[in-house]
Formats: sequence, C-alpha cells, structure tokens
Amino acid sequence: VGAGERRRQGLSKGFILSRVDGMPVATVEDVRRAVSRASAAGESGVRLEGIYPNGQRGFAGVSVPKALLQSRK
Repeated sequence: VGAGERRRQGLSKGFILSRVDGMPVATVEDVRRAVSRASAAGESGVRLEGIYPNGQRGFAGVSVPKALLQSRK
C-alpha cells in the first residue's frame, strides 16, 4: 500500500501489517497470495489488520489492484 492510499485509509506511518482478510501474513509473498486469492474470488478489495508500535490496533479496507482483477477475467 502506497503512502497516498495509506493516508486515505487512515493508516499512519509505522503500521505493522499482520493479517489480510483475516489470514496471518509475515512476508510480502503472504500478502501477494492473500490479494491474489481475493482477486480470484472476484473480490474488489481486502481488509488489512495490524498494529502500531505503541500497541494500538488498526484496520483498513483497500482495493485490489485493477490489473489483478482484469487479469482474472
């Protein structure tokens, strides 16, 4: 997620991503798999869950990149 999208979703710098659509993620590949799964299921977005260094939890919904959605048609 780029800085612009992160700001639009209310996520601040330092957000540590821990789950995508409820599935634990630890690597970039885990995130790619989760987004690809959502795209294959026809979903237009995913839910991000994580935590900030101060312990505050954060959540956001982000769109699946259009290129992924188009490649599944």
